[in-house]
Amino acid sequence: MTIEAESYAKHKNLKIAATELGIPWQTLYVKLRRQGVAVTGDKARYGGQSDQLAVKAEALFKFLVPNAVSKNDEQWQAKFDFLVGGRNRVDVKASKRNKQSKRSKALRWSFLFSKQSYECDFFCCFCLTEDGEAVEKILLIPHEIAQGLQTMSVPCASRGKWGDFEVASGELADFFASI
Repeated sequence: MTIEAESYAKHKNLKIAATELGIPWQTLYVKLRRQGVAVTGDKARYGGQSDQLAVKAEALFKFLVPNAVSKNDEQWQAKFDFLVGGRNRVDVKASKRNKQSKRSKALRWSFLFSKQSYECDFFCCFCLTEDGEAVEKILLIPHEIAQGLQTMSVPCASRGKWGDFEVASGELADFFASI
C-alpha cells in the first residue's frame, strides 16, 4: 500500500489526507484513482446530519439484508446504495418524524427521491422517531411507483396511500431472496 493510500485509508477524507501528505487534494485524488483506490469518503464522520442519518439507515438495511452489496463502498455518490441478489438496485432513505409546515401540526416523514427514481428497482424508506434513534415503520417502494417522484410525504397518524408498502424488518431478507 502506498503512503497516499495509507493516509486516505486512515482519514477517508481527501483534504485531511492531502494536508497530512503536504500535497493538494486534487493531486492526491488523481494518485489514488491511478492506484485503483476507491475514493468514497466517510459520511458518518464528515457528513452533515442527513448524511449521518442515511449512514445509520444503510447500516440497518445491510444488517436486515446481509447479502446486500454496498455500492457506496465502491464509489463516491453511487447512483444507488445496494445491489441485492446481483440485480436488484436498492436505494435506502431515512427520515425523522417532523412537521411538514408551520401551519400544520400533523407529523410526517419526508423522503427525497430526485434522480434515483429512475436508477433503482426499489426504495427502502426507514421512518424514524423524532430523535432518529428508532424505526417506526419501513416502506419498500417499487420503481414503478416511485418513478418520476421528487419527494414523498408520509403521514405518521394514518396509513395513507403509502401504508400498502409497509414491510416488517424481518421480511426484507426473505423478500429479496425470493425474487
